[in-house]
Amino acid sequence: MSKEKCKICNSDVSVFVLHGNMDAQGMQCPLCGDYAITNSAFMSGFDPNVDDYEKVLFSGYLRNSSRMDSLITVDSAMLKNVKELVAPYKQLSMDERIDLIVSYAAKGTKQIGNPVNLHNAQSAFYLRNEGELYSVVDWLEKMGLGKRSGAGFILGIDGWRRYEKSKEININSKKVFVAMNFKKELDYIFSDAVEPACDECGFYAIRVDAVEHNQKICDKIISEIRSSRFLVADFTEQRYGVYFEAGYAYGLGLPVIWTCKKGDEDKLHFDTRQYNHIIWEDAKDLKEKLVNRIKATIK
Repeated sequence: MSKEKCKICNSDVSVFVLHGNMDAQGMQCPLCGDYAITNSAFMSGFDPNVDDYEKVLFSGYLRNSSRMDSLITVDSAMLKNVKELVAPYKQLSMDERIDLIVSYAAKGTKQIGNPVNLHNAQSAFYLRNEGELYSVVDWLEKMGLGKRSGAGFILGIDGWRRYEKSKEININSKKVFVAMNFKKELDYIFSDAVEPACDECGFYAIRVDAVEHNQKICDKIISEIRSSRFLVADFTEQRYGVYFEAGYAYGLGLPVIWTCKKGDEDKLHFDTRQYNHIIWEDAKDLKEKLVNRIKATIK
């Protein structure tokens, strides 16, 4: 491995070779996690209109996406869409950040009573720096959710209860969040396939453009995903927001069902291509396959 600076957060990173991919290189970053970046993206860098806080949020997006089974790949198109990708994270409430820390501590606990190391973990909670992180950790301690231990945090009984309660909300939910392209000519994907498939399986499907609300659209995306049982992500015509919504749901631990119209699957990004997508030909085909997948995977 060689040493280099992370193009996202400027931290020292270890660079490694991606076997079978000469157009990109792998990065091991203490803030952004493990990710791949194409050579063209490495040379071009961010859009000049992306500010420092948006870079922090993008770092968190990469870190949480890297919890998936393979590296997320940063390409030039992604760097041009950073503002769109990170916009929902600007709307996270303090309660949502607290839940992220509690979940991180619960999933990272190897033995009850042992601290989970939070050094360099601020990006996972979309916080600017460790100073912000440990201020929030101090609040968690005052709330009785656990206690700080050096650079770590020990989840207490009330913290474990909060974590278990947050999981119950999704287990009991009958709502399915649908991430897809909102072009009018693609509406049939939702109306003729996804919605009736979910209904047949005892769930109801929603897509955020069809929900009346007074909140900003980014707030609504976050809240609807967090309260859903699972997510259906259709990548037909490659809308960037679908990648964000699927990655956010996956980072929360929600099941994601990946779908794509036949003929468009070759355009899928490297970081999601390895998932078992439902490749469909028409609405009838998608509905049938989706019903089978829901019944097989959602307990």
